[in-house]
Amino acid sequence: VLRMKKLAAKRGRFDEITLTAGPETHVEPLHHAPTYQHILMSGYKKRVPTSLVSINIESKRICASRETRDFDVAACIVKVLRVSRNKSLAYLTDESGLVLKLFRDHKDHAVDPFSLGAAQTGPVVTAFLDVQISSFDTSEQCAVGDWTLLTCKTNRMMQIRCEELQTWCKSPQGIKFCCDVVNRIDSMIPLCIEPFIEKKVCVGYFL
Repeated sequence: VLRMKKLAAKRGRFDEITLTAGPETHVEPLHHAPTYQHILMSGYKKRVPTSLVSINIESKRICASRETRDFDVAACIVKVLRVSRNKSLAYLTDESGLVLKLFRDHKDHAVDPFSLGAAQTGPVVTAFLDVQISSFDTSEQCAVGDWTLLTCKTNRMMQIRCEELQTWCKSPQGIKFCCDVVNRIDSMIPLCIEPFIEKKVCVGYFL
C-alpha cells in the first residue's frame, strides 16, 4: 500500500481524472493497510452494478436532456453483431427482460471485441465498468450504451451478481428467456415485448 502526495490532476474529455507523478511527487509506503472504516471515511464507495431497469429509465431520461452518464453493469450477452469493419454491437439482458445495446469501436482485425473468449456461441455472463449510457432507442425499445476509453471488462469486482446471473442463465427459464430475446432481435420485434403468457403477476411501484 502506497501513499502518494503532490500529484498533478487533469480532467479528460470524457470527464475522467488523470493523475500524473512529477519530480515533486512523494511516494510513501504504508506498513499497515488502512482499515475499511478509514477507507469509507475517505470517501470510498464500493462499486455495484446498476440494474437494467435503472439503465433503461436513465436512457429514456437522457433522450430529453441530451446528456450522457457512466454506469457499471452486469448482464448476459445474448448476441454480438458486427455493425461495420471497425464497430461491433452486443445485446445484454437479465431477469428483468429489458435490454441494453452496447456499441464498441475497434480495429478492423478484432475478432473478439467484447473479450468473451471461447464462450461466444451462447449467453455469456459478464460485467463492464464505466459504460456510457446514451439516448434510448425508440425503434428497438432498448437502452443504448457506448464503450469508451474508460470502459473495461471485469467479473471479479461484481462476482456475487455474476454468479446469480450464471445460475439464472443455466436454468430452463433463463435459457428460454435468452432464446426469446435473440429471436426478437433476429425478427426485429421491439425488445421490450415479452412472449405471450396467459397469466402473470407483477409486483412493483408506479414511477
